[in-house]
Amino acid sequence: MISPVFTWANSQRSTTAYTDADFSRRVPFPKFQQAKHIENLAMSANKFHKKLRVHVICSGLIYGNGEANDGFYEFFRRAWISLHPDLAALPVIGDGKNSLPTIHVRDLARFVVALTEESAKKITKQYLIAVDQCKSSTQG
Repeated sequence: MISPVFTWANSQRSTTAYTDADFSRRVPFPKFQQAKHIENLAMSANKFHKKLRVHVICSGLIYGNGEANDGFYEFFRRAWISLHPDLAALPVIGDGKNSLPTIHVRDLARFVVALTEESAKKITKQYLIAVDQCKSSTQG
């Protein structure tokens, strides 16, 4: 199952990386409550079917081949209409040093394919996070 990163959106922020223990304490946006519920159902499915191998992949915001980029739409729209200074101003959230977890759709597809291969049977974790590793930005 591929699940959106928004199932973590209202979770208490961690000063370090999230751990496996944080999975059960995640708090989604109200719109993503159902996604969290489906994640929980999927995770419990292999308790009843021992031969079933279930993984929930929490993907970053997906971009690439023309996907519906709801997360980026407003940013792209404002950049496109940049001739009008008031409309073109991009919103700054918090101190502006936030990092949005993203992943290209082809990389996500490769990740899913790798999980289906025979060698992936050694992966014991059910909940996996798939994001780009790029940390560069346009700022100095």
